[in-house]
Amino acid sequence: MRRIIFFLMVTLLFSTSIAKQKQLTPDEAMQVGVVVRSATQVEVDFKLAPAVYLYRDKLKFEVDGQLLDPKLPAAQLIDDKLLHAKFNVYFKGLKVLVTLPKPLSSQEKQEFVVTYQGCVQDVMCFLPMTKAKQIDLNDISSAGDSGAAGKLAPVVDDSVDTGTEFDK
Repeated sequence: MRRIIFFLMVTLLFSTSIAKQKQLTPDEAMQVGVVVRSATQVEVDFKLAPAVYLYRDKLKFEVDGQLLDPKLPAAQLIDDKLLHAKFNVYFKGLKVLVTLPKPLSSQEKQEFVVTYQGCVQDVMCFLPMTKAKQIDLNDISSAGDSGAAGKLAPVVDDSVDTGTEFDK
């Protein structure tokens, strides 16, 4: 009898945990911030909720409409049960140092755009999200200053669910 009660309690706790994960909004599940590190480098910091992952091949970085190709760290190969395919993904978070094609100036803003997509493991996937921030040399932060992350605003595009804006 004790084993049955224990099994039911564990099942209830597990079900409650899964139910809470299902209720995550994209902005709660995947937070992204942008910090200008130098005139030529921007750091993008993805913070992910537990059991949430980002697709490596869905990450896209642009500045003023120009697609950038930063070096991404190795990702974990998973067998995605929702999409019935294998994908390279990032769990727990990701920091990407992006080199800009032209140096920032203090007189001219550049639009930095990040597109990404992720899932709550074995529960649900979010639509791709696109967020943007106007950056210039005045936004520069020191390497240890994580509190000065830039606010990203959703890009208005009816074909993409962009969610709401959020901070790093």
